[in-house]
Amino acid sequence: MKNEIGKWARDMMPDVADWKGERAQFIESKFDGHNYVLSNEGNGKFSALGRQVHIDNWAPLHYHAWLIAQLVERLPERSSVMGELWVPGKPAAKVPSGLLGSERLFFTAYAAPIWEGKAVPNKDLHVVRSELMALGFGVSNQQRFDEPVSWQITQQALLANAREARVEGWVLKQAHMYGWYKVKPVKTADVIVMGWKEHLRNPGQVGAFYIGAFNKRNELETIGKVGSGLTKKDRETLIGDACLGRVMEVEYQDIGANGGLQFPVFIRWRDDKPADQCRIVEA
Repeated sequence: MKNEIGKWARDMMPDVADWKGERAQFIESKFDGHNYVLSNEGNGKFSALGRQVHIDNWAPLHYHAWLIAQLVERLPERSSVMGELWVPGKPAAKVPSGLLGSERLFFTAYAAPIWEGKAVPNKDLHVVRSELMALGFGVSNQQRFDEPVSWQITQQALLANAREARVEGWVLKQAHMYGWYKVKPVKTADVIVMGWKEHLRNPGQVGAFYIGAFNKRNELETIGKVGSGLTKKDRETLIGDACLGRVMEVEYQDIGANGGLQFPVFIRWRDDKPADQCRIVEA
């Protein structure tokens, strides 16, 4: 059945938690891209499956990124490689443009969960990397990671190194397919509440706020929507209309291609800050 191996491999993709000092043996650079599983399904069939969008993008990948497709075709039959599709110097939002041919896509391999029809979660990570590199796959920079004396200090060093290296962050691993953690720099911004929407399961309560800031022409623009970070108590006590015009501080990952904040999270209210001081964040 088409996509059988790819779907199996995608289901094996580990959940990546925020690193809190857990023991890890390896550290790899993480790019700002989309997680994909690329597979040789056997019998001349191939697949390219994203983690969240369950659509097989093999056809556009083969057409617009044939160098990557050639590598997948070299995989042993019934084998998969897991990694990240990314566009150099641009946010993850540009990956779909790459699948349409308007951006150049790169693929960095992180793991090979299925090899010749067998799940290999405990396979030696060095062997996996050697096999993928022998086929021509790019792999992320990697180094041995010793358990830190103070993870808070080490975390700050990793964040600083990520900014210097201009990567999205780091993935820390205990082994090939388990014990994955992420360390990513985050940014903050003060924004204005421009509107709100009801909670889907609790009508009348705030589900999310539409947020904005002033641009260079001193016009108020919407730059995203934030619901993450609001507590159960916040949702029960906040009155949506009463929050219009209020300033809040949010944490976010990056600036999207449309100028909006990526993955914003509510941090706190900033009633001490005038709304007219909330300016559009430059990418």
